[in-house]
Amino acid sequence: MAEDLSIEVRNLREVVNYLNAMPVETFGQAKTVFRQVVIRTDKQIKDNATNILKVRTGNLKRSFMFDVAGTNVHNLRARVYSASVVGGKPVIYAPIHEYGGTINAKNAYKGVPGGPYLNIPGQQNKTPAGATRMNAREVFNAGGFIMGRTVMRGGPNEMRMYDVMFFLVKSVEIKPRLGMLKAAEDEIPTILSDLQAIIGT
Repeated sequence: MAEDLSIEVRNLREVVNYLNAMPVETFGQAKTVFRQVVIRTDKQIKDNATNILKVRTGNLKRSFMFDVAGTNVHNLRARVYSASVVGGKPVIYAPIHEYGGTINAKNAYKGVPGGPYLNIPGQQNKTPAGATRMNAREVFNAGGFIMGRTVMRGGPNEMRMYDVMFFLVKSVEIKPRLGMLKAAEDEIPTILSDLQAIIGT
């Protein structure tokens, strides 16, 4: 099973220095600062998933979580992460959206010459929001068929004879666009400012 993708900004000397200089009785205030930071970071990541990645099923967005841990100012830590399982369903694609990479065909369409293939929805099989209208099983159950490296659905309509439902490809390249680490790093100046306000220096 895939592990959670966790983002924790570590070894930030300035932040560590502030925490080390803080009196033990300020732990509650410092913990509040960290909690506010991860709440804002979590919101930014979810905004990225919605606006940059174009949320389709919402599973990735629901996988984002955060926590604040530690028993004193010296071991206080905060993290945001994407859980690998949400509602009993695996969510394994946060790392590829965060770091980028290549996804290669593994099992689907093995019986098709040149297979296996990935199936990429055609424009006619997408909603205005970019969600897939019909999965492959639904297409084939509705009379779909393979022509070359496309999955078609037959039947004349006003504008065309057939709809291109999927393109069959060997691999796709994913760009790093989720921005979990950047969202966390962008909060560092705020952490420093808020911790400074607590200790008054």
